[in-house]
Amino acid sequence: MAVSLARGALSYLKGNDGNLCLQLRAVDHDRAVAALAAASRLIAEIPSAHEPDGPAVSYISEPLRLPDGPALMIDMADEPVRLLREVVDILVAEAEAAGLGDAEVGPPRTQRRNPFWGEGSTEVAGVVYPELLVRAQKFDTGMSIPEEWVDPLGEWLLQGTPAGNPVWAAIVALPFQVPGEVVKSMLRPPAGGIVSFMAGDTVRRRLSYSAHIWEAILGFSGSAMSEDDLHAAVEGLQEVARSLAPHLDYAALDYRQLGGPSTPGGRSGINAVAHRGLAPSHPRLLLPDVFCWQILSPEHISLLGEPPVGARRLDGDRFEVSFGKLMQWREGTPALGELRAEALAALDPLHQDTIPQIVFVNRTSEWPPFNEVKELVEAALPGGRWTDPCNYDRRGLDKPLSVRVDRSGVMIHPAGEEAAADARRVVRLFPGEAQERPAVPRAP
Repeated sequence: MAVSLARGALSYLKGNDGNLCLQLRAVDHDRAVAALAAASRLIAEIPSAHEPDGPAVSYISEPLRLPDGPALMIDMADEPVRLLREVVDILVAEAEAAGLGDAEVGPPRTQRRNPFWGEGSTEVAGVVYPELLVRAQKFDTGMSIPEEWVDPLGEWLLQGTPAGNPVWAAIVALPFQVPGEVVKSMLRPPAGGIVSFMAGDTVRRRLSYSAHIWEAILGFSGSAMSEDDLHAAVEGLQEVARSLAPHLDYAALDYRQLGGPSTPGGRSGINAVAHRGLAPSHPRLLLPDVFCWQILSPEHISLLGEPPVGARRLDGDRFEVSFGKLMQWREGTPALGELRAEALAALDPLHQDTIPQIVFVNRTSEWPPFNEVKELVEAALPGGRWTDPCNYDRRGLDKPLSVRVDRSGVMIHPAGEEAAADARRVVRLFPGEAQERPAVPRAP
């Protein structure tokens, strides 16, 4: 059978603003992934209707591994429907060239009611949900998380979930259910850039990871826990982090609390600082904030000069530091101000940075053609590579730096003083007003 368009696919394109999610549903999953990878290269070459010398696409994800077939997230904001239809035609043609029969292309089938958000959300206002952040520095640009993380994260997630029970998963914003036994296969290699899992019934375990930056958040959702269960949950999170210590650059414990009548505003917990401090400068060294309990890397200790008072040595020359207990860090508790001040004083050098976050060049009417801009960037910053039509990356070099070029201008992310000097030199190549944003601020 020929590859066909799914029912409703054309209506999806006509009502879309250019932020596409298109799936190739096929029995042969590996061949479908290969077809999407080939299609991605052709889609990246579609010229923009607004600027023919530049691409219509500003972002294409790697194939996202959904249970019934891989999908692509594609950003073609503000492009006309005829170009969106061209994307679909390319997907169909590549699927046919790959020999896929009885396959179809269209938007993914998702389940509206799910435990992650909306009316199916399992979070309860006012309940304290402990959370753990783990992160490691990532130099490559592929989709991966450290292999050493896979078993501990998967085992923690499925603890207490009976064999055979399904687990909820969400890739970007696409929720679906999968058998619990496939979770580790979705971590190795990851199913997509930002993936969340939720397992359990009344008290649910939640795992989210980003394969782009080697960061994972472990937490809970669902019914309130007793004091003993809350203590056990915190201990369990800490044990996961300790077991991963040689393979981490940082870990932190916090809590999340949904706002309600008794907790106006709530607390977003680790999610409020996820990614902060990772890009662009010193991803191993800069702390996103201070918390009641953290794991520090050898580089952190080197900056401090010696381990903080009371620090506990872990495997891999990591150190565990704590400032009170998690429940003492709840908003409104008498000890919070004193404990936070103590943590800030002890870790002060780890919250300062002098590297500018972003050098941004605004676009003007004198802006050179898109391809000329790309050539200027390549000439000024040799040794990098275009990871997609708009992103140039030099992450693996001594002076790592990444550049994004699109219709709005150029954004440059330096990761060190020398790289910042390179960034300033590149800025001078382009007309327009350059803005140097300040370094990542120290925690308040």
